[in-house]
Amino acid sequence: MVKAGVVSITLCNLNPEKAESIDLTLTGQEFASARGQVITSPNMNDYNHFVQDGKVTLKAFDVKKPKNGKLSVELPSKSVVLVQLK
Repeated sequence: MVKAGVVSITLCNLNPEKAESIDLTLTGQEFASARGQVITSPNMNDYNHFVQDGKVTLKAFDVKKPKNGKLSVELPSKSVVLVQLK
């Protein structure tokens, strides 16, 4: 999705035990910056509710800007990562 000059890419790793590497080829535009957010938890079956909040959390995620049209992302186990490129 592109909005206000920002390309947003959402990536998921459903593997509950290991990180996965993703390599994307991006064509047609150069990007000056990249940022990310990740939502994950220590256990696959964790969830938040009003009595016990904060098991599944959204955190800043380190992502490097693409080089030569290539974006590489290491997705933590059991995670959803949002990468935003500008």
